[in-house]
Amino acid sequence: MSTQRTRGVGAAHDERQLEIVDAVVALIGEQGLDGISLRDVASRAGVSLGRVQHYFRTKDQMLQAAFRRVNELGAAFVSQRLADTGDTSPEAVIRAIATELLPIDDLHRNALRVGTAFTARALVDSEFAARLSTGYTELHTLLVLLLTQARDAGVDVDPEPEARLLLSLIEGLSTHALIGHHTPDMALEVLETHLDRIFRT
Repeated sequence: MSTQRTRGVGAAHDERQLEIVDAVVALIGEQGLDGISLRDVASRAGVSLGRVQHYFRTKDQMLQAAFRRVNELGAAFVSQRLADTGDTSPEAVIRAIATELLPIDDLHRNALRVGTAFTARALVDSEFAARLSTGYTELHTLLVLLLTQARDAGVDVDPEPEARLLLSLIEGLSTHALIGHHTPDMALEVLETHLDRIFRT
């Protein structure tokens, strides 16, 4: 088999696997983690049960792949937002990250529902808890770095505590918007007000 053909087969393999993972993400967003089976995923992805089992031997492997996929999508959303504006200043990056973590439309709402489902799973699953903790630590570290750059540029901010406050605020706003306590627009307004206080002082 030629190198070109091998690459083509590999790409098709990756594409099929991604379609299955996206089906998992969609199902989690609709009905949570507990009710999902390999058979449900096969039906949603339009493939055979054997095909799903070819990529994922267990439900846990499938959920781990979905967890990674949601994180990848979040990073892609942020990158696209920054590319659209052409602004990569610390303030712009923080605003992009914070905005993408709110349920501003159906796509983001579904992704955040998946994230919330994984959070619930982490309460009873130490492995998922460790992964979520690692993710939060990485995000906190990134916010501290960006806020430090902003401080060095003249913004009056204490990076470490502000990063914790900002991350907690985003999480709270996202949850409240998801359950309907307030609208996504209200959540975005609160977030923008807080960011303005940081960067306009």
